[in-house]
Amino acid sequence: MDDLAAALEMSVSGLTRLAGRSVDQGLFHRVRSGRDAQGWNATLTDTGFARLEAAWPTNLASVRRHFLDHLARAAPSTRAAYPVRNVLLRLHGPVGRCGHAHAHISSTRTFVYTAAVILSVLLALVLLAAAAPKVQLKGDIPGGLVARELSAGLVRFIGVCELIAAVGLVAGIWWQPLGIAAATGVAVLLLGAIGHHLKWGDYRDSATRSAALSPVLFLCVAVAAAITLAASL
Repeated sequence: MDDLAAALEMSVSGLTRLAGRSVDQGLFHRVRSGRDAQGWNATLTDTGFARLEAAWPTNLASVRRHFLDHLARAAPSTRAAYPVRNVLLRLHGPVGRCGHAHAHISSTRTFVYTAAVILSVLLALVLLAAAAPKVQLKGDIPGGLVARELSAGLVRFIGVCELIAAVGLVAGIWWQPLGIAAATGVAVLLLGAIGHHLKWGDYRDSATRSAALSPVLFLCVAVAAAITLAASL
């Protein structure tokens, strides 16, 4: 009882009175301490544990309201709050339906965020590979674009946009709004590429169809990256 009183920051006499009322309500019973002949241990009864189990969702809601909500407002886009959140869910989640629901939501959000990271990194790598020759105006791709009535300055501008988008996607892993904006910008670039291929009839020509389908594929990746980043907020 002395240890419990110290943990609760109560006087021993005050805790003794509270314990007496709790014993009368059948919430726990007192047994002699095996270490101290004059000491008592408080042991929960089944009724007491059921009362504690019912109180846990309220306790978790209070922790969220007084701590996690303030942390989220202080750094709304950081992942720093998630380790604390997950620890609390592991402590409280197994007890009661409310805990199970929050644990399920956390697990789903973690899965979605993992998918967003994979898609963002994949798309960033593709953009870096595509941007390098355009910025330097070296290789077959920039030459082919210039031959199709695109100015060298426009080709280089597209390459710079791809580089910026790649950086935005990587940074968006930590700050999702930036990643969403970058993925949206990539989608616009890819729609322009699809329109370019349509203009030149690349989808009708079997020799150029495979290359022309690449923007369609990566458009799907960009849209998926934007959606998963938004869902992981």
